[in-house]
Amino acid sequence: MGRSPGPGAVGMPRGSGAAAGEGCGCRGGSHGRDGGAASGGGSQGRGGGGRTCGQAESRARPDEGESTFRESAGPETGLRRGMPAMMGGRFGIEADNPNRGEILRLKEQLQVAVCEHVRRDGAVALVDFPMYANVGDSAIWLGQERILAESGISVAYRSPLPCLVERPGHVRQVLYSGGGNLGDVWPEVDERRRRQLMLWREIPSLMFPQSIYFKDRGAWRRAREEYRAAGELTVFVRDDDSLERGAELFGSVPRLVPDAAFGLGPLSRTTRPRTDILVLARRDREQKENVRRELRALGLRATDWVTERAATGLRALQWSERLLARYPAKLRVLARGRGLLMRRAAAERLVRGLDMLSQGAVVVTDRLHGHVLCALAGIPHVIVDNDNGKVGAFWRRWTRGFEGSRLAGSLQEALDVARQMAGTRAITAVG
Repeated sequence: MGRSPGPGAVGMPRGSGAAAGEGCGCRGGSHGRDGGAASGGGSQGRGGGGRTCGQAESRARPDEGESTFRESAGPETGLRRGMPAMMGGRFGIEADNPNRGEILRLKEQLQVAVCEHVRRDGAVALVDFPMYANVGDSAIWLGQERILAESGISVAYRSPLPCLVERPGHVRQVLYSGGGNLGDVWPEVDERRRRQLMLWREIPSLMFPQSIYFKDRGAWRRAREEYRAAGELTVFVRDDDSLERGAELFGSVPRLVPDAAFGLGPLSRTTRPRTDILVLARRDREQKENVRRELRALGLRATDWVTERAATGLRALQWSERLLARYPAKLRVLARGRGLLMRRAAAERLVRGLDMLSQGAVVVTDRLHGHVLCALAGIPHVIVDNDNGKVGAFWRRWTRGFEGSRLAGSLQEALDVARQMAGTRAITAVG
């Protein structure tokens, strides 16, 4: 779509000498606009470059050598506070990850971008918490929370919808959760976000890493008009296709950064494999038709992670939201507890997703966060692209060099590769 991004938009090449963010303020100093990370223009209106960033010296930096989420100093830092108690020892099986260095490098690139563009002269709002079962969007939320906490950024307001109940006079910037919903594949989400941006266009906003895709040219034109009228808006995207589309959509080059789930850092399996091959396949509008046909032809029942029982964290959050709807004046009083409930609900989903993926010695998936969580946990896997190409685009930009990660052109090819990786001739895929 439209013009190509200008020089430097793609950013730091893979394998360059210094790690992203080396010497930057994410470790206590300051850095300029380039910051050593993949970047583009990044914003409409004022940019965020050159700000001092990083944790205060009094904050403890999480030990990146651990596979669990470590509780760091301070009431809002660390994700362990929002996680179920059972998670204390869940991330300790087969913890050796051959891609650990690359994972930390991508996490650092994400943190550099956040430190440059998220305001540090006041509190921020983090909105659009996923009130649905998709594990990937909860992994994104937890990654965002962890990066913000480790960067010493105060989140004063959280919302499960891109809708602020009251005028957030104490908030200096609104941060929208990332994902794959900028476009007309999930139009209800993007349209609602654009209405919110217009409503609070005097407040600077930032979107965490997104994939951009429009099927309908008319929908794209409407979105372009509304986004360009949205005031000061910084946009992160997570693949090269979205970078080019975003340049035309927003009138400025977005910043290219890894998916926010990389903010979690290295993970590991939660259980030992129970089968040779596990197939995690979409059952929604993003699934390729040929994958659907191949599943039927092979007689395979793939599993997916878009249904769940309401666990403790989610039930408590739903109760809290009903209470807030009834007594909106209590919003600020309950804001802190609301954030803890969101983190707990998201953590329960993350555990459910890792439990599912860990069952397979090798995983075959067409879900982007099936790929991302396998990469973070060191689970060998084969990817089949989804309908709009975002999975393959992400893999080619960030993770194609990861050991134990392959991209296949069809489900049959993916199963053949998975059999080789698992050392088996039979298709013992489960769902």
